[in-house]
Amino acid sequence: MKIELLTTNIKSNRIHAQRPKKQKNVKISTKATQPSKVKQLSPLNPTSAAMPPLMWPDSPKQKNVNTKTTTSQPSKVNKTPTAKSALSNKSTKPKPMPSTTPTSTPTPNTKPTVLTTVGGKPVGYLPSKSVLTASPAFAHKELTDRPILNLGDACPFSCTYCYQRHMAFKRVFADGSFVNHPPALQATLIATGMDHQAVVLKRCGRSPGETGLKLLEQNLKDWQPAEKSRKIVCFTSNAVDPAGNMADVEETALALNQIFEATNWDVRILSKSDLLPKLAELVKEEFRHRMIFGVSTGTLDDDLATAIEIGAPLVSERIRSLHWLQDKGYRTFGMICPSLPQANAKAYASFSKDICKAIRLGQCEHVWAEPLNVRGNSTQNTINALMGAGFTAEADALSAVTGPGTKPVWEAYAQATFLAHTKNIPASKLRFLHYPPIPTATSRFAITTRAWWLSQVVNGAIVLN
Repeated sequence: MKIELLTTNIKSNRIHAQRPKKQKNVKISTKATQPSKVKQLSPLNPTSAAMPPLMWPDSPKQKNVNTKTTTSQPSKVNKTPTAKSALSNKSTKPKPMPSTTPTSTPTPNTKPTVLTTVGGKPVGYLPSKSVLTASPAFAHKELTDRPILNLGDACPFSCTYCYQRHMAFKRVFADGSFVNHPPALQATLIATGMDHQAVVLKRCGRSPGETGLKLLEQNLKDWQPAEKSRKIVCFTSNAVDPAGNMADVEETALALNQIFEATNWDVRILSKSDLLPKLAELVKEEFRHRMIFGVSTGTLDDDLATAIEIGAPLVSERIRSLHWLQDKGYRTFGMICPSLPQANAKAYASFSKDICKAIRLGQCEHVWAEPLNVRGNSTQNTINALMGAGFTAEADALSAVTGPGTKPVWEAYAQATFLAHTKNIPASKLRFLHYPPIPTATSRFAITTRAWWLSQVVNGAIVLN
């Protein structure tokens, strides 16, 4: 079937000589070694009758985790052809991944580790009604059959394009429920300038001492027995990374064990972390076939990813962890998003081919992909971060497809990305997510554009909005 672009191609003069050299094929070692000992977990034990407060400064059980996670902008990367960044050098020395046959199987305790800060971010506990909800919107994206597990609302990472940054502000900060938050949480949110990415938010119940895991136990009881007995897929997470650090990994493992024991569901797990192998080992062996793992890979360039995915592990490390899972027989899926505009059709084709090879397309059950979507200030934040890190060409290319009057070129970018993937990913496996403009009686462009995307559903497009 011949497929043609509905709109014009992006002009390639936006990508010029400053563009980094073409990425080489990723070579990642998957040699397994014995795992390091998994630390034991500390109990979550709020000390007052009020809601779990933001932090407990005097508690001996608390930990202050200083990871590589940071909310500051990355230092400028020298993009001259002869220079090698420290980050690039780091990616050539991969850390050994854990073995699936340890001498003593790591088993989490009944409660997760309590942290006060992560990478300099204060950890807050947000009273919530649920950590397990039904989402028709994400069911339409085919990431879930409705159930979604969210154990928090703000994660340790600070991605410039994070849509949760825009959505959570309305839900967590700006609505009337803010006055009902625990005083310590209110004070910290105000002290951090009401910035969603300046804190780590974990969900807890509304009763004293009710943790997120205790809330999950109640949420599972609320689902109908017929629904829990169905063979469907739950997704984690659309609001927070389920494996941002080892404390998150341990909590997620406990939650997955709860879900697997109470339902017949599988769980699709998406992360920007390289800790998914640790998560796999913490879930009971009898449930290993019910987990489907994926890592976000919108680029293969470690330096570029570091510029816009602040605090997250290198892409090369994520891919290496994905390979480890595949080598050990775990189920996996691909997540090629968000991907930036490329110079021309040849560059789009090369990008798709290289990234499909990197994630081992043949070992992925499905592959989701999408361009960078505009939400709040996310696009401008991303442009600023790219410029600050020396990626002038990429920043210019993204600027060219955003802003007033750029809908046609933004559509060309989305369509070029999609068409490149259709050359490498079978329609039965591809899930390309796209929000075409909403048609109006006076918008011929929106009507024809949406019609084009609907005609591409048979090739793997999922039309949103």
